[in-house]
Amino acid sequence: MHIVLTGVFLVLIVISGSYLVYRARLAVETELISSMVFAQTFISALMAEAQSREEFVAQVDVLQRNADVRHIRLSVSEDAPGNNEVETPKVAGVPHWFTQAVSPSPGRLVQSFGIAGRPSWLSITADPSAEIREAWSEISFTLSVLCLLFVVASILVFYLVGRAMRPLDQISNALAGVGRGELEVRVSPVGIPEIDLITHGYNGMADTLAQSQQENERLAQRALAVREDEQQHLARELHDELGQSITAIKALAVSIRTHSQSDENQTVSNAASTIASVSTDIYAQVRQMMTRLHPAILDELGLRSALELMMDDWNSHHEDTFCEWEFSGDADQLDGGERINVYRIVQEALTNVAKHANATKVRVRLAANATNDIELRVKDDGRGFNEDAVERGLGLRGMRERATALGGILQVHSVPNDGTALELRFKARAA
Repeated sequence: MHIVLTGVFLVLIVISGSYLVYRARLAVETELISSMVFAQTFISALMAEAQSREEFVAQVDVLQRNADVRHIRLSVSEDAPGNNEVETPKVAGVPHWFTQAVSPSPGRLVQSFGIAGRPSWLSITADPSAEIREAWSEISFTLSVLCLLFVVASILVFYLVGRAMRPLDQISNALAGVGRGELEVRVSPVGIPEIDLITHGYNGMADTLAQSQQENERLAQRALAVREDEQQHLARELHDELGQSITAIKALAVSIRTHSQSDENQTVSNAASTIASVSTDIYAQVRQMMTRLHPAILDELGLRSALELMMDDWNSHHEDTFCEWEFSGDADQLDGGERINVYRIVQEALTNVAKHANATKVRVRLAANATNDIELRVKDDGRGFNEDAVERGLGLRGMRERATALGGILQVHSVPNDGTALELRFKARAA
């Protein structure tokens, strides 16, 4: 904005200067023509009255010293002039470019006459030096005033426009913050009606977005809680109902096999063994389902033990990728909702490593300090990815929802061929 206004001022000064130079050239030319006409008229009168050449030359000398014929040089000679063109004069104290710009086309007016039979030549030459000097004095003063006004106007514009644009900069920064999810920023009115209208609209929009975000977070937390409750309930039902039924089936099968050891009942014994083996496999699968739905060990032994069991199970099923862990502080201070959310985030992070990372090692670190600050970090040495080019999936979205439910911040950093790091920080609610 400032550059545009400065450019406009400079263009106006150039146009004004060009016009002043043009007017100065017309004034110099008009003054010189007027002096030439006056000199020619006066010389013609002298020529008519002079009785001799000497008398005429004397009268020309008197005329030359007369102030009324300034800008004119007169000379009398017996030799005819050879060239009527003269060079542009150099005027002291005036730039040469200005002299060239305002000087009319240089010329010499020569008139001949004869007295007592002897030919003589009169040269009348235009001398614009005095007029150019006067024009330069006026124009330089005018241009100086214009430049001073330009500087003052630039300072005022810089100050006033800067002051007027400052609220817009604040609004622009606030809108950029909204794009980053920072909805707590508000812009204060500045007393300019138009800008205050924009400010009011932005603040209203930010309030609405903040309320919508809080409502979405509340709904997301509620949905997570309901889902975990349902999964916990389903796990308990599987354990209480299906688990007991499978155990009963297995017990009956073992009883049948025990009472059918004779050769004639070998077929029944084999079938009973098969039923017992299948029952064992089904029960193992049901236990895995119950663990995935809701790890009972999380409620019984705490977060640390549940994570250790998860990572032991990981290492037993992923020979190419070893998972090591580090726990510090008392992470079991978390309440039930916080424990399950941290557990699910680690679970999803390890699932992503198995699916996408092609890593040889993954490290899980969970730290808690005396002020209830919790920090979780999952780092692998896999192939990584370009954060700008990869579309974020449902897994990462789910982890972010859980981080929001914890009141924390989840960050994912990845560089191609340099692994991926997931970091979660939040403050525990439980003491």
